[in-house]
Amino acid sequence: MNFDKMLTNVTKNTNSEICLKDFFLYWYRDKNKRSREMAISYIHEALLFYTKQKTSIGNKLTSISMNMLSAGKKVADAQAKYNDKLNLIHNMYYEDDPDNYEILAENLQNEHEIELAQLNAWESKLENQKMKYENEYNVISANESSWMSLLKNQIKTDFSYGGKSS
Repeated sequence: MNFDKMLTNVTKNTNSEICLKDFFLYWYRDKNKRSREMAISYIHEALLFYTKQKTSIGNKLTSISMNMLSAGKKVADAQAKYNDKLNLIHNMYYEDDPDNYEILAENLQNEHEIELAQLNAWESKLENQKMKYENEYNVISANESSWMSLLKNQIKTDFSYGGKSS
């Protein structure tokens, strides 16, 4: 027995059940429209989630970029300090005490190399984080574009001339 015949049999009993039949017919006709609306709502929710993730990752990338600039500045400052100290040692000890000059210059160079190694390790760590977040950003952008395409197709189907009607 199909849905309309079943409801017709039910409505023969009382007039109050006619309202029930109208409600179920409306619900039955409108079911596909509601599922499309729910699908569109879900797609919008997914897009908002991706937008939030992209914003978060964008903030992290900005922070990492600022830290990379800071690391570069620290390397330049360390190099400038090293050059200043080496010139001072050169001016004070090179002519008068060459043995002491070599010891002091070597110690200064070792300290400078250790400092540069630490700064370079920090820079490489930041670069790895940057690459990781850029990859995540690209994956999220790809997912977002596929959901956006799905949403456009769904809206196009709903509003196209001669499209499906429920």
